[in-house]
Amino acid sequence: MVTGGFGTGVLELIEEARVADAAYRDVVLRIIGIPADRFIEHGSVDQLRRLLKLDSEGIAEQIRETLVRLRAVPAGAEVASAPEATRLQGRS
Repeated sequence: MVTGGFGTGVLELIEEARVADAAYRDVVLRIIGIPADRFIEHGSVDQLRRLLKLDSEGIAEQIRETLVRLRAVPAGAEVASAPEATRLQGRS
């Protein structure tokens, strides 16, 4: 569980926007960050980011997990990585 920080600020703004503008009512937000409910080992910044899934690969994995959880993509489906998605966009 992540508490406080930038994600909480974004969540508060989205909640305010949902009241004022119906376009924001279906916005899904997942807060990621350093968990407040467990001990985090010591290590280099790179090691800790990898451990907490806050490096580029970990963030991409969390996005894929969220899309599956929201049923935006079927479980087991390939979700294009950022470089691949950019390449695929150029084909259209």
